[in-house]
Amino acid sequence: MASSKNVAIMIKNLTVWSGTERAVVNLANILASEGFNIHIISMNSSESDKCPYEIHERVKVFHVGLNPASIPQRVLHYVKFISRTRKYLRENNINVLMGTGHQYNCMMYILGRGIKKIACEHLNYQICPKYSNVVRKFIYPKLDAVVCLTKGDAGNYLSFMRPEKVHVIPNSLPFERHARSDLSVKRVIAVGRLTAQKNFQALIEAAALIKPSLTEWHIDIFGQGEDEEKLINMIAAERLEDYVTIHKPVHDIKREYLASGILAATSIYEGLPMILIEGAACGLPIVSFDCNYGPSDLIQNGVNGFLVDVGDIQGLAEKIITIAKDSELQNAMGLASFEKAEHYELENVKRMWLELLNKI
Repeated sequence: MASSKNVAIMIKNLTVWSGTERAVVNLANILASEGFNIHIISMNSSESDKCPYEIHERVKVFHVGLNPASIPQRVLHYVKFISRTRKYLRENNINVLMGTGHQYNCMMYILGRGIKKIACEHLNYQICPKYSNVVRKFIYPKLDAVVCLTKGDAGNYLSFMRPEKVHVIPNSLPFERHARSDLSVKRVIAVGRLTAQKNFQALIEAAALIKPSLTEWHIDIFGQGEDEEKLINMIAAERLEDYVTIHKPVHDIKREYLASGILAATSIYEGLPMILIEGAACGLPIVSFDCNYGPSDLIQNGVNGFLVDVGDIQGLAEKIITIAKDSELQNAMGLASFEKAEHYELENVKRMWLELLNKI
């Protein structure tokens, strides 16, 4: 594929703090640095909205300007989105179109003749509504490729797609892997949107069990979202105001990882969490719920962290305490995480994407 190819990536809203948005910007920047002309088409943002992540100068953002809609209005919004996107693709001579999530991946089918289409999945297959899976089984085989973040999720598509069309390409690190935490700061860090999916209430419950054993430690959660008030009230109810703190998202999250001793992840489902890749690259031991999918790809149980059954609050607390009380284990796990993160470095992920783009 020549470097002059024009690539467009469709997403719900590029201007929110979230792992998918961060991953899309990373990918756009990777391809732009290779000479591709990259366009990001953001459905629910407007020109006045700002993306929280740094975007390469060769990346153009088209803010479609459709506000989030209720279910009755959603069909009309999708019609408007398709119409405006089709016009934009034509005007910018787009050669390759990517979606992020089943809605946009399915809409690609009717967007632009002669355009190569790649469906990118950022969450696991089972999370989609049943009707969406029915539609996907009809549409996805007609696309040029499906990209999943993990082998586990990719297996879900092999029952209705040709194997050569299903690819596994993980998210890439957004920063260079050259420094790691000295693990001297007695802090457990957690990062993500404050939503039911991320399940931070589990970490707060675990904190009540952790505090008596690790009185010198602190738990810091970085994120924003609809569950913020509920989580703050929960912290107060558990009388953990001096032990658990919720912070707004920060631009330099790497600095926060490097000033931490353990990374905790409590999602009930995932694609491949960016926080695990970032935390590992900063040399943090990780304690995570073993949800589908992602944590088991990055965490080797007992080597660079611990995997705990989803919802096992006691187990989550015990594993955090185990690492915090054993500096030798903590350092060994931190080094193992740092080495594991090499797989997710920009150059490795870039090579996978260039191979796919040259193949389709």
